[in-house]
Amino acid sequence: MTSDRRGGWELAHREMGLPVDDRYVVPTANFSSQAARDAVHDVVASGLPFDGVFAATDVIALGAVAALADCRLRVPDDVQLAGFDNLDVSRCVPPGITSVDPNHQGVAQHAVGLLHRRMADGSAPAEHVVAPVHLVVRGSTRDAR
Repeated sequence: MTSDRRGGWELAHREMGLPVDDRYVVPTANFSSQAARDAVHDVVASGLPFDGVFAATDVIALGAVAALADCRLRVPDDVQLAGFDNLDVSRCVPPGITSVDPNHQGVAQHAVGLLHRRMADGSAPAEHVVAPVHLVVRGSTRDAR
């Protein structure tokens, strides 16, 4: 799943005529907030300039928000931040985390429908489904319009 998110990041950069610089892809030890907090601390300490974070999950975004605050970097004034999953907690953490909503409920409903179809007809063909997603803009990003 995260490879698709990285691919989207690379595609967006290419479409905007921006370089794809692997120094800006920062792995975490795991998908925890603490691992993300540690990784962001390391990036800040390295001196690599950045003005945005796109976290692979909202849990990682939560750790990034904490690390940025630790480093006295203001979200979104100094660093804009977005996550992925649109977890409820993303609304509650100041300033509110902008997040990609992958439509978990719609995906689950469609999966159950496909499962019922396959159970009713074991020879039913496989189906590739692309779920619609949308961006939920909150206070961690500035309006670029």
